[in-house]
Amino acid sequence: MRDTHPQATREQNVSVGVLFPTATANPSEDIDLHSLLRFAEMTEKQGFDSLWIGDSFLHRLPFDPVVLLAGAAALTQTILLGTVLLFPALRNPVSFAQTVSSLHGMAKGRFILGIGGGISREKVLITNDITLENRFRRMAATVDLAKRLWEKLHTGKEIFPAPTQSASCHRLAASSLSLPDTCSDYSGPPVWMEGQSQSVLRHIGSHYDGWFHNSPSPEAYTRRLQDVQEAALTTGRPRCPTPAFYATVHIDENTQRARTHLDDFIRSICFIGTDILQEHHACFSGGVNACADWLSQYVEAGTRHIVLHIGSRNTGPQMESLLEVRSQLLQAGTSTVTQQKIRGF
Repeated sequence: MRDTHPQATREQNVSVGVLFPTATANPSEDIDLHSLLRFAEMTEKQGFDSLWIGDSFLHRLPFDPVVLLAGAAALTQTILLGTVLLFPALRNPVSFAQTVSSLHGMAKGRFILGIGGGISREKVLITNDITLENRFRRMAATVDLAKRLWEKLHTGKEIFPAPTQSASCHRLAASSLSLPDTCSDYSGPPVWMEGQSQSVLRHIGSHYDGWFHNSPSPEAYTRRLQDVQEAALTTGRPRCPTPAFYATVHIDENTQRARTHLDDFIRSICFIGTDILQEHHACFSGGVNACADWLSQYVEAGTRHIVLHIGSRNTGPQMESLLEVRSQLLQAGTSTVTQQKIRGF
């Protein structure tokens, strides 16, 4: 593991972040970029630990998430910024490496590259050479090549793409790539990956810096975290990848109203009800205390970074309630205090 950036160290048992409110029921509905940047400033001022954005080529996000995070990086100083999740398999590896390294430099070590293979068949079918079967191999090859390019910048050594099936998808002029020389120990951002199958969990444990999961069951979260930890131990890594948890929540002391509002929100963006989504994705609706108690189960299960998707378009009151939830989680001390270390400068 590389050195850590002082701003990216969290001396607390758990960190809590939120997603940018980019979801919209109408794909053609305009999203005000400037209001989103103001949201980034507000999120930092309120004291949240991190701010995240998802990835979508076809709807709900009419601009590149890296562009939005670059704007947020210029307007903030301490909050961590991340993608949950970016899809490397759908991007040119050389362009991907340069774009990510540029954002890493702008954020001065505060950027976390969260990646995934994508679950939408539509996202896969927009390309000719990526299938549902090979997208994870393509993703791993893209990230591996990006790391090699970042290492080339740091050491000057020539790189040779690994002889994987996906490596032949691009003919790379790597020697001509120019990356930002922000510091003497430049090494790229930490990479966190989403996954739940045993083979993917082993890959995360042996290769990446963090693990995302949105299990609706704390017990299942613990079992999968153990697979990640065992892989990290087997490969002799100095520490386990940071365990992160992702959930969609709506806070309202009126439980029935909270449930109704969350269901309306989920139906508008996922076109399914909460009862179906929560079979494989963690969701919560209810009051502040109940939410803190629910999230505490995941802290006890091992998570160290919680990312919350606000299940409402009226984000103001939700943010205030989530600050109370965060405060309760930090005061509860439900787990041994650890350092949330992020690689960087």
